[in-house]
Parts: sequence; C-alpha cells; structure tokens
Amino acid sequence: MSYSTDAAVHLRSTLAAPALASVNRARVASSLAATTIEAFRDLADAEILRRLRRRGIAAEDITRPDDLATASEAYTLTLLFEAATQRAATAASPQLDLFAQNATAWRAEWEREIAAASPIDGRKGTGASFSWERG
Repeated sequence: MSYSTDAAVHLRSTLAAPALASVNRARVASSLAATTIEAFRDLADAEILRRLRRRGIAAEDITRPDDLATASEAYTLTLLFEAATQRAATAASPQLDLFAQNATAWRAEWEREIAAASPIDGRKGTGASFSWERG
C-alpha cells in the first residue's frame, strides 16, 4: 500500500524534479536504469511499516492510512535528496549543497511525522518516545 502519491511529493518540494534528474544522470552514467519517485516512495512506505511494526502495529491494523501521507512524503524526499548528494558536484549538478540541506531538513520532518503519526483509530502517537495506548 502506498501512503502518498508522486504528485504530492512534487508538491511538497519544487526541488524533487531536479534532484531526481541528478540521480538519474548519475545512474545512467553508471549504466544503471533510471529510477522514479515511485521507487523512492516504495522504500519510504516499507520503512514506515518497519517503524510501525517495532511499535506493535501491523499493516492490517492501520485504519487511517491518510495519517501516514505526510511521513511518507517526507521520507521519500529524504531518500531522494540523500541519493542526489551521493555524487560529486558537476557542472550538470551544481545544486549538491542545496540537495544536502534539503536531505537534512526532510529527515527532521520525517522523524517528527512518524513519531506523531496516528494510523489507528482510538490510538495516538505522543512523540519520539511514545507508546501506543487506547485514547
């Protein structure tokens, strides 16, 4: 299950498209296939499920998937900007520092959002060191 969309990810950051283009230039130069926002989103959604499992929440327990959309978008952007910074700055990609700054900012957003996410009716997240209880 996907908690966000490619369009939502692009709406959250105008740098998503340039970062993806930078990643794909590097991938193609290394004889790898180009990637997509969807691929990063799939990785983000898998990490959301891993984080929730650690808190005793299985995928089938999620009754409010929309509550995970912001976390999914933030982690998708984190992964995308981190991937964009894993290459040397070139004339084709002068935004390396900008991508790195965005990776840091989106990772902080991701941590806040996943900690506060309330994907189950009647249960509420209470922060980074929370436990799930009936509310």
